[in-house]
Amino acid sequence: MSGKQYKKKKHIILTKYSDSELQLSDIHIASQLKKTQKENKFSKYFGYDMIPIASSIFSVQNPMVYAFCEVYNLKYDENSPRTYNVHYSINDLNGNEVKDLEWITRHKPGDSSVEVNGINIVSLSSGLYNLKIEVIDNETNENASATKRFYVLKESNVNKLAQLMETAYLSEMTEEELGEKWGPMRYIATETEKKQYKKSDIEGKRQIIAHFWDKRDSDFTTEINETKTEFEQKLAYVNENFKTAQTKGWATDMGRVLIVYGFPSEIERFPSSIEKKPYQIWHYYEIEGGVEFVFIDKTGFGMMELVHSTARNELQDYNWQRWIMPASSRQQISY
Repeated sequence: MSGKQYKKKKHIILTKYSDSELQLSDIHIASQLKKTQKENKFSKYFGYDMIPIASSIFSVQNPMVYAFCEVYNLKYDENSPRTYNVHYSINDLNGNEVKDLEWITRHKPGDSSVEVNGINIVSLSSGLYNLKIEVIDNETNENASATKRFYVLKESNVNKLAQLMETAYLSEMTEEELGEKWGPMRYIATETEKKQYKKSDIEGKRQIIAHFWDKRDSDFTTEINETKTEFEQKLAYVNENFKTAQTKGWATDMGRVLIVYGFPSEIERFPSSIEKKPYQIWHYYEIEGGVEFVFIDKTGFGMMELVHSTARNELQDYNWQRWIMPASSRQQISY
C-alpha cells in the first residue's frame, strides 16, 4: 500500500421518482431480447430473456437495438379507457429524428407496465444516437419520456470507435471539466485553435476538443492515432510524477516542458544543500542544435519552477544561478 489518496469530483444527476406522476424507468438496451421459455440467468425482466450489451455499440453484425423500460403511475380504472400510446424514435445528437416507429396503442395491465421493442439500425451511419421512448396515458393525457445513448459503428476501425466514445464522453462534461481537459492540449495547440476555443460556447469547445487530433495523426495507414497515444502517455507520466498537493502535474513547468518537447536526452540533478536549493537541468540534444531547461525549487516545497532555457520563445535568464542560493546569500550579491 502506497498510502496515497486520490480524489475525483464528478457531477451526477439522480432521477426523482414520483408516486403519482406518469414516469418511465431508465431504458435498458440489449443485443438479444425474447420471451422466456425456461428460467435462466437472463430471465429477470418480467418474462423476457435480455442479454444486455454493456458497450452500447451496435453494428452490421448486431443491427437490432432491443429496448426495455418500465412505465409507472398509469391511471387504471375499470370504467375508463385502459390504454396508453407509446412511440419509439432515434435522434442524432442535434435532436434530429433519424428513425421512428409508428405510435402503438397498448392495453394497461394495471397502474404499471413493461415496454419492450426493437428497432433495426442497419440504415444508420456510424455515429452516436439517442433512443427515445415516449408514453401518453390516454385517460389523463399525461406524457413521459426517457432516452438512452448508443453507438453505431459500421467500420472495423479502432480509431473511429475511440472517437465515438470520446464524443460521448465530452457531451456529458461541464464547461469546467472541458477546460480541465483542454488545459494540457493547449500547450500544443495553434494560436488559431486557442483563440477559437476561448471565444466558443460549450458545444463549440466540445467540437474543438473532439476533432483536435484528426489532423495530428502521424500515420493515417494505421487504426490508432500515434500522436494522440504519445500525448496521453506523456500526460499520464507528468500527472503521476510532477503533481504537488495544489497543482496537477500537467500544470507545472516540468509538466508543460515534457508535454511540449518530450522526454529529455539527459537530466542533471543537483540535490539541496546548506548553500544551494535543489535544481535540475534538462538537456535536449536533438532540438534546435541542443537546448536546456533549468528548474529550481525556489520555495523548498517540491515545486520545480522553470527559471531559464536556451530554447526559442522560452524564459531566458542567464543570471539564473542566483535563484539556487538562499535569500540571505543573494542579498550580499548585486548584479
